[in-house]
Amino acid sequence: SSCGSPRKIFDGRRSSPDVTGGHADTDMPTLSPRLNRILEALPLVPGMRVLEVGCGPGALARAMAARIGTGHVLGID
Repeated sequence: SSCGSPRKIFDGRRSSPDVTGGHADTDMPTLSPRLNRILEALPLVPGMRVLEVGCGPGALARAMAARIGTGHVLGID
């Protein structure tokens, strides 16, 4: 059993069905309008830890990870 500290497993560059635009291997895709409204409503601050339950393909989790920088996002679908 390997229970260590959380590690970053997402690099913020993959695309998903809930995003538009962007290039899967080079930059962060643009969120759908619905997910963008959700992201803007969240009180995210750099360094925080976020648990997203029901994340689906993870578009919002990736956007949150980009916003919090050195923090951690765990998405569970």
